[in-house]
This record gives sequence, structure tokens and C-alpha cells, in this order.
Amino acid sequence: MERIESKPGKLLLGAHDGRLTKGSDPEAIQYQYLYEVESQKEIFDWVIRYNLAHVVMMCEQGVFSREDSEKLLTGLKEIESLGVEGFPLDPEYQGVHPCIEADLVRRYGYEVGGKILT
Repeated sequence: MERIESKPGKLLLGAHDGRLTKGSDPEAIQYQYLYEVESQKEIFDWVIRYNLAHVVMMCEQGVFSREDSEKLLTGLKEIESLGVEGFPLDPEYQGVHPCIEADLVRRYGYEVGGKILT
């Protein structure tokens, strides 16, 4: 899958971003997405835990390869170690889940990082 950027550093995340090619409207980011990301900070730890369990289950069911699962688990543990205050939550991604997905895609490419929401 081709990596698409709407602006330097901003990955378009497939279905999440739909048909956007130029990124989100700056006013939407300022007045809606910033609030959404801030309000989701309290679930950051739970999102990490959920994703860790999800990756293990997907590997056990044979959906994810062991190699991809190890990469995803390593990335998630590294994100977890940063904590909510140390992890960059970009409001243009509109939430904690897509921010984590974008980080994993940057680390491992779409072929691995993009599986996290499978």
C-alpha cells in the first residue's frame, strides 16, 4: 500500500481519512479535534491495553503473523512507556486510536502498523 501524506508528517490512514487528500480544515482541528483528543487522554492507557490484547488474540487466531505481532507489541509497549503526556497526540488525527495507528504505521509501514485496527 502506498504511503500518502497530506502535509509533512501527516499520514492519511485509509478508511479513517476517507477521501481526504489535503488534510483537515484548520478550524475543524482547532474547534473540534483538539477537544476530542484532549477529552480522550483519560482512555490512553486502556486503548494501549486493549490493543496489546487484540494483537495477541489476532496472532493466536492466525490472523497476524508472529513477526508482525512482535513488532506491533514492541511498538505498543514503547508507546505505553511514553505515557499520555509523552506521546504526541496530533489533533489532526481526531483521536487517540488513530494517533497510535499513525505511530505504528510510521514505525513499521502500512503493511504492519495498519493492521492494528483489523
